[in-house]
Amino acid sequence: MLIKLKWKGSTFFLLGSFTILFLTLWYWLMPTQVKFAAGRKDGESYKFALIFKELVEQNTFPRINIEVIETDGTQSNLQKLGNQQADLGVAQADLLAMPNSVRKQLNLQPVDLSGTRLIASLFPDAYQLIVRGDAGIKRVTDLRGKRIIMPPQQGGQIQSFYFLTEHYGLSKQDYQFVTVTSDYEITAFCRGDAQAVFHVRAIGHEKIRRLLTECPQANPELIAIDQAGALRIKNPYIEESVIPKGAYRGEDPIPENDMEPNKQLTTVKVQRLLLTHRNVNPDVIRRLTEVLFEHRQDFIQKMELPLAAYITPPQETKVDVVATHLGAQWYYNREQPYWLEQNSGTLEVLLGVMIPLAGWFWWLLQQLEQARKDKADDYIREVTALMDAQDFLYRLVELETNPSLMKETDALNGNPQVNSAIDKIAKILVEKYDTETAREKGIVSQESVVSFSRTLRKVVKALEQSQTELANYIFAQTPHRAVIVGSDRQKRQSRKNFLPALIGFDPSIPLVGEKNPPVIDYLVYQAVLDKARTPENSPPTQIFTLDQQFLAKEAKLIRQDLEAIFKRAVDAMVEERISQDSFQAFRAIWQIAVDDVDRVIREQPDVKVM
Repeated sequence: MLIKLKWKGSTFFLLGSFTILFLTLWYWLMPTQVKFAAGRKDGESYKFALIFKELVEQNTFPRINIEVIETDGTQSNLQKLGNQQADLGVAQADLLAMPNSVRKQLNLQPVDLSGTRLIASLFPDAYQLIVRGDAGIKRVTDLRGKRIIMPPQQGGQIQSFYFLTEHYGLSKQDYQFVTVTSDYEITAFCRGDAQAVFHVRAIGHEKIRRLLTECPQANPELIAIDQAGALRIKNPYIEESVIPKGAYRGEDPIPENDMEPNKQLTTVKVQRLLLTHRNVNPDVIRRLTEVLFEHRQDFIQKMELPLAAYITPPQETKVDVVATHLGAQWYYNREQPYWLEQNSGTLEVLLGVMIPLAGWFWWLLQQLEQARKDKADDYIREVTALMDAQDFLYRLVELETNPSLMKETDALNGNPQVNSAIDKIAKILVEKYDTETAREKGIVSQESVVSFSRTLRKVVKALEQSQTELANYIFAQTPHRAVIVGSDRQKRQSRKNFLPALIGFDPSIPLVGEKNPPVIDYLVYQAVLDKARTPENSPPTQIFTLDQQFLAKEAKLIRQDLEAIFKRAVDAMVEERISQDSFQAFRAIWQIAVDDVDRVIREQPDVKVM
């Protein structure tokens, strides 16, 4: 029944382990879903998001799947990031530090940016004001009283426009917005429904090119924005920029001239940022950042404009209002020396001091714990010796009651029962010698010495009662057999202590290469055995028969010795000289010995101990 229970337990354990392993692998290999708030479908951000989605899903394992979400622009993207409705988003950098006065004009609620984190700067967007040549607009202040195509309400461009016009002293009452769809914007501009269009887009943007080239009758042109330094005071993400000659047309170039200082078309630019939320898994962001930078050439090939060439880490951005996400930082720091490398010299010194101290402390704890284990082992050895004594007495009685084994020494030499009996008394003899030696070194208690002495005396006394050749043969062979038993014990102890000796924690153990301890001569064991025998001039003792009643009587005496050992072990546990675990190991062996002795006692219940 026990075997079946163990088999069932092992089966359940294996099934549980495989289930946990399977679920772990399944969870690890399961694709990660990421939502990307990408702006309007006709914008560069949305095109970038689609290409990024393709490259990420092709180059990540475990796979990361990206869902591209169309929004109205930066304002909407930031709101979705703040509400954790999106994991990634693209935004104009200037909106991260836009003055509250701009939001008030648009009745926009402040966006919570506390959880927003930066991944990378994607590319620069320039403030670009396109006007009809017949509108008489030469500078920003000339927009007063003009009709302007209104950028998307939830996008970032309209906030940038309000910020720009507010700086030049204009309010929304000074101009008129014309609302048109994105597809109708060029038609409305060419037809004269509006006199100006404002965009925050990359230089060379296709829609701006069409506005400048498809309406020749309107003679469209770009207006310079020449106060970048002043604008930067109000918004640290603003940078000065120049729209180069021929950016939108090389033949009959638009802009016309950027070589003469007084005719350079100046403007301002802001970075388009790739953002995330701080709660997104850092490892996911690290892998996304890796794809972003390792596959920039793929971006350049797939996008109409090589904007991916401008992708840079946040550290290269001059202003860092938003912190970099931890996962992105992992990627950027991949080639930097780790803290351990930077402080290797100091650590070497500390380790040089701490390792010996830790080793000494560990050795001290091991010695204390080993002392507690050794104490428990002493009690176990005492119990084992009594078990050997009980077994020896049983075999001795069996041999005494079998006359066929008492005739010749040769017959005794080949008898397995005789050899087994000699083994038992030889083990007790070795234990007695080892305990006396350990006592001289202060390793074991006097109670242990007395216990082994009583046990050895018990078997010797039984042999002395026998008047047969068997007893003489056992007495003669025991010291020689003890030499073999003691030598085997020394070899086992040497293998057990090989690792501590190799480490060098215990100087009393011989190191590798030293000679093995000398084998104890049989004469030493002979002297211990002779000491346990009754002196020849002692008064005669009571003669008793080696029979079943003798066994029962000795079993009761052994039972008393076992109880005494148990009491000493309990006291040692209470005094914490042995651990709870060591005591439980001792108790298991002690119980086996008690059960064996009680079985013999039950067979002769009427025998009394004198």
